[in-house]
Amino acid sequence: MSVLAKVRTGPPSSNTAIKALVYGGPGKGKTTFAASIPDVLLVDFEAGAHHVDCDRVSITSKKDFDALLEELKTTDKYKCLALDTVDWLQKLIFDDVCKKAGVSNISKMEYGKGYAESQTILNKYLDAFHGLMKAKKDGDKVKPGMDIVILAHAQQRRVTDNPEQAEIDRHTIKLQVNDKGVGMGPILVEWVDYMLYATHDDTFYQDGRKTKARAGERVLKTQGHTYFEAKARRPIPDQIPMDWATFKQHHNNPTKKEVKANA
Repeated sequence: MSVLAKVRTGPPSSNTAIKALVYGGPGKGKTTFAASIPDVLLVDFEAGAHHVDCDRVSITSKKDFDALLEELKTTDKYKCLALDTVDWLQKLIFDDVCKKAGVSNISKMEYGKGYAESQTILNKYLDAFHGLMKAKKDGDKVKPGMDIVILAHAQQRRVTDNPEQAEIDRHTIKLQVNDKGVGMGPILVEWVDYMLYATHDDTFYQDGRKTKARAGERVLKTQGHTYFEAKARRPIPDQIPMDWATFKQHHNNPTKKEVKANA
């Protein structure tokens, strides 16, 4: 087939596998959100998912995670793979690299070699996720691939990427990045189709001289802001409820208009 024969036009196809990163501070409902996904396998890296009701597996080493990815190639039991959380997966990667190099801390490896090796491992995992996302033929039918949902903690990072070069504290994912903007974090952010910031739809009001906040419903921010990172490669509303069915509906029917999930 020629290259031009592969050209496609029109809107994004629906029912394609999702690759999403959901991050936020503690208590924002990230694990609960992932656990609500139908037919999900939740990979619990931080031993903190004991409170949710879904299929979950505790992973405490890179070796075990490698074995899990191999096993997932041979089963159609799960429709979504959720990682809780990727910053704890990063720790397992760092520990494995350090063990093989005979050092106690990855920063002790010369010339940033440890970070480079870790980034190579992360890229291999992303390739493996792509393999799980691919649709499979089953006779005359085509079974959709697995959705990939990656959870992460948030941290504030000082940035100056604005015309005035003013210093701003921005919420982003808690992954390694050097002062040149290279690292585990940027690799993951570039790979996902959605980077969703989990927060509350707060209402602020004045109480005398003090500004107070009243916490609202949990929501997902889909577009970047001065004070937090977010993105969506499909045209969906800037803010949606923190509900998997609603998010999936927006993914399958991309529009900036608000839609409700099917009852």
